[in-house]
Amino acid sequence: MTHATHVASDASEALNPAVPSVLGMEETVVITPVGWERTRAVLPAEWLRAHRVHLLFRPDFRHNRGFIERITRDLEAKKVDVQAHHIEATREFESLLVSMSRIVRDEAAQKNRVHINISASGKIAAAAAFLTAAYHSERLATVFYAQPSSYTAEEREGFRSFGDQGLSQGLARMQYLPLFKLEKPTETGELVLAELYRRGPLAYMDILEILKAAKVNGFDAFEAQPARPKRSRAAVAKEKWIARLRRQVLNGLLEAGYVSQKPSHEGRKILIEATEMGKYAAMLSGLIDRPYP
Repeated sequence: MTHATHVASDASEALNPAVPSVLGMEETVVITPVGWERTRAVLPAEWLRAHRVHLLFRPDFRHNRGFIERITRDLEAKKVDVQAHHIEATREFESLLVSMSRIVRDEAAQKNRVHINISASGKIAAAAAFLTAAYHSERLATVFYAQPSSYTAEEREGFRSFGDQGLSQGLARMQYLPLFKLEKPTETGELVLAELYRRGPLAYMDILEILKAAKVNGFDAFEAQPARPKRSRAAVAKEKWIARLRRQVLNGLLEAGYVSQKPSHEGRKILIEATEMGKYAAMLSGLIDRPYP
């Protein structure tokens, strides 16, 4: 379950040029939330010989853009592809979960080796990064913390060093953290939670339509029927589809606390809505493009 800690003796040892990728070959990808750091984002990526680095940052924070520009310049000089992603200021934690999970899912789908660096930003970003790593443990190569060689505040010219390097500089070692596996919904459950998160509470028939559109096995033959008397053939078929939906998808989500049932304003009609935990599972699924209100 855990990865042994690898130690890089100093920053110079970490300066390995990125290996050019070949079309169709596995690539090494590093996801790094960035705050007031430079070498903690650059040197680990060079050590891992990354082909691509995703930098996530809040553009509203003072100094952040400057460090993103320096990091990008450093990495591009090593022929590393750099992609920067803005994080919402008002929902930083949720925005990080959504962005990192989407990147992990997309990169893993291309059979790339994905690493998450939790050391180059603040505590909220570190928490979001580790939670993302735990949720997607089967899709990740490693999650790690980069120990710096020194902190700029300890130096005589501390403020000047901070302006160039950030809060720390150098790379003393790479500490690989355990990839714990979280219990999570099935792929079909994630799809349902993502739609509940986007659209709000949904009826059984709405969810069946979603599964049909996604061509989920066992639900691709579903056909909605107009309202009929209770014991008509169409009504019986509808009840069978709802029973299958509950048995194969919803009961598991209900038991795990991801969804709950609520009455609608249309007689005995039942709606399914995502709970707080279900909303966070949706954000972590990698199927959401942004945090929703």
